[in-house]
Amino acid sequence: MRSAKFWIKALLLTAITIACIGHMLFLGMMEFLTRQQGADITFAYWCPLAIHITIILICILYWVNRVLYWYKNGTA
Repeated sequence: MRSAKFWIKALLLTAITIACIGHMLFLGMMEFLTRQQGADITFAYWCPLAIHITIILICILYWVNRVLYWYKNGTA
């Protein structure tokens, strides 16, 4: 059985990942609508997108590392 600290961290990382994906979709929609009007906002779009992708990758790598640790120690 996992501790309460584990579940809080799990919910927090999941919420961060979902929020980043939702915000990336919002940024994509805004970038598309702005380009329809003829503006070029490439840097304003790709810089936050890169930050969001980095945060998502950190969350995924954390969980992969955690699961591998559980299997290594037989606590999965």
